[in-house]
Amino acid sequence: MTIGPVHLVVVGIDKPEFKGKVYEELVKVREKGLIRLIDLLFVYKNKDGDIASIEMTDFSLAERMELGAIIGGLIGLGAAGTKGAKVGAEAGAFAVAENDFGLTSEEIAKVASFIPKDSAALFVLFEHTWAIKLKEALLDVGAIPIMQGILNPMALVELGAEAAALEKAAKRLE
Repeated sequence: MTIGPVHLVVVGIDKPEFKGKVYEELVKVREKGLIRLIDLLFVYKNKDGDIASIEMTDFSLAERMELGAIIGGLIGLGAAGTKGAKVGAEAGAFAVAENDFGLTSEEIAKVASFIPKDSAALFVLFEHTWAIKLKEALLDVGAIPIMQGILNPMALVELGAEAAALEKAAKRLE
């Protein structure tokens, strides 16, 4: 299985208006082959405190188990070397099979307990499929991943604040 970079986005939605815009955008980027949904969980708590949830994935059970094995193996490798990789791969595949890839109903209820009434939370874990061929080309020429990340507006604001604090500290040292 070749997989592109994986991205997790979690958002809270106060007093959501269900107009279908988010779903429509997800459909568009999936149809264009830009992303593939690994897991999507939408949890809504209405004004009375009743909870509803929707979970979606673009992966078959076999693909989910293979991805679970890869993720579990990598975590196990980091935790305990080669022996840990084997144990982690098996645990990852079985965890996916038992939990339908994402969260159990108990875990969804726990997440929902933190959501205020008339609010929702959206968890989207997706693969950047557009990047797979680029990644393969880079590996073919011997490129070594050094760093990656996603910049968002708040990260840039924090970077500016950190730069200002460093400049202020440097002036005090002079």
